[in-house]
Amino acid sequence: MVLYSVTTDLWRKETQEEISCFGIVGRHTNGEETEEIRIPAISINRGLVEEICERLLRNEVSLVHMRDVIEDTLWEREEVPFADISQMLS
Repeated sequence: MVLYSVTTDLWRKETQEEISCFGIVGRHTNGEETEEIRIPAISINRGLVEEICERLLRNEVSLVHMRDVIEDTLWEREEVPFADISQMLS
């Protein structure tokens, strides 16, 4: 089973104040090895990121499909911050 949790990072653009950006980390442990994928700064909207995290958990999404679910949710909500979402997810 993969466990997902919300992460918080502080970001600052040159002379601006710090803002909290929320991301998701997914971890899969098979007893000996742990595979982890981190996607930082998905949104400044913690509620949205929590919703995505809950969707990942509820649907038992594998790490392989984690990025797809995040991307789909952002497009559905029209909260895509970049013209090319791959800039954010790479």
